[in-house]
Amino acid sequence: TMIFCPIPGTYVVAQIDVEATLGPFNDLEAVVAAADLRPKKYLLYLHTPLQLPFPGGGPFKYFAYLVGPGPRPDEPDNFITSDMCVPIYPNTKHPSGRPPVHASPEFPVPNCCHWFGPDYECDVRVIEGVFPEEETTKLPGKGHVRMEICIGEDLQRAYDAKLDHEEAVS
Repeated sequence: TMIFCPIPGTYVVAQIDVEATLGPFNDLEAVVAAADLRPKKYLLYLHTPLQLPFPGGGPFKYFAYLVGPGPRPDEPDNFITSDMCVPIYPNTKHPSGRPPVHASPEFPVPNCCHWFGPDYECDVRVIEGVFPEEETTKLPGKGHVRMEICIGEDLQRAYDAKLDHEEAVS
């Protein structure tokens, strides 16, 4: 099946298209400053569409989570710990033993985790194209729900730690 945009729950490789990003601003200074940029590629999980997708209506906008190599870094200033992530099978390692979610088909990159939090969430634009659905890797609904539960627990833990810290210093 061919689709014109990826469906939510799909994993993608993303890279900034510097020219297309800066083009609408018509800012020669920005274009010159960005001329030497060599954008990296990132693994993302397309969480939620931010607009209704219609053929011919692209680029399509999504809210996305970063997929990182292993547990996320600690961020003590934000009360974030390295175990605030969800492993993606075949990765079965997690600092506190959290079980992995299972993509379908199996996730092609080892040692990856879903990273989330305000510093690892982004809005992305996907250019309309042809996306063979059978060649995409997706997180089935059950895994998505389990991941969302983990995110909620982790964000609550970070919030509680922040409140405890504020109470201790006041």
